[in-house]
Amino acid sequence: MLKQRIRVSRAEAESRIPTPQIELPPPKYHIARTASKNLPIYTDYKRGGNLHLTTVRKITGDMAALRDELRVFLNKKDEDVKVNTLTAHVIVKGHHHVDIAEFLKSRGM
Repeated sequence: MLKQRIRVSRAEAESRIPTPQIELPPPKYHIARTASKNLPIYTDYKRGGNLHLTTVRKITGDMAALRDELRVFLNKKDEDVKVNTLTAHVIVKGHHHVDIAEFLKSRGM
């Protein structure tokens, strides 16, 4: 018997998977989307590829609140999640693009 493959579009597949909602008060910050409607989360390598970083950009509001929520969500130490107030970035040690995107989507961003 032949098996049939069912093709499902990516948008349809993502709509089937429910994003878990986190019970937290409304966020004190806002993260604007990029021009292509994506979340502004970027990964970076430094020190010859030895240091992996994830940067969240386009933040308005209380950046310290976002830093603290990400620290708890990712189970990181205090020194592993930093805020650059001059550029309005939150920088996390390690590559956590998928985890941070999931967190922000659950927070309604």
